[in-house]
Amino acid sequence: GLYMPLSNAQLHNNPHVDLDEKPHTVVLYYVNDSDGDTFFFDENMNIEKRITPKKGTLVYFDGNTLHAGQPPKITSYRCLININFLNCNG
Repeated sequence: GLYMPLSNAQLHNNPHVDLDEKPHTVVLYYVNDSDGDTFFFDENMNIEKRITPKKGTLVYFDGNTLHAGQPPKITSYRCLININFLNCNG
């Protein structure tokens, strides 16, 4: 994902899960330092956690967790690699 600055953007993009109704794990790799945070939500859409991208950092979480990215406002871009691993039985 490559996100460019948006000075009039909302706090974050729409909360979502990457693969509906499939058990999976999400891994985010932050390619650069940026001010575009990643947000995690509870079932009531309250922000539970917020992570600021730091170059070389991996974040992994249950793919059924609602999350959303934020476009940068200060840095020139926000770049990350998003990998989804399906949880297979057997």
